Amino acid sequence: MPFDDAGIQNRVDGMCHNYRVRAMDLGVWLGIISAGGTLAYNGGNPTYLGFSAGTLGRLQVVGLGSAAASILTSAYISATI
Repeated sequence: MPFDDAGIQNRVDGMCHNYRVRAMDLGVWLGIISAGGTLAYNGGNPTYLGFSAGTLGRLQVVGLGSAAASILTSAYISATI
C-alpha cells in the first residue's frame, strides 16, 4: 500500500537514489509555494489574477502553479541529464 509505513519508507528510499524524482518533487513544491505567495501578495484575491472568486479560484492558482512548475522541472531534467 502506498500510504502505509512501508510504502512511505519505500518512497523515501527511492528519493534518496533518484535524481529525477527529487528534482520533480522540489520543483512542484516550489511552484505551489510561489503560487501561494503570489496569491498572498495580492491579498488572497484570485480574481485579481483572472481566476474564479473564492476557494475555487485559490485552488486554480495553486493547481496552475504546480502544473507550470512540473513542466518547467521536466524541461530542466531533460536539459541536464
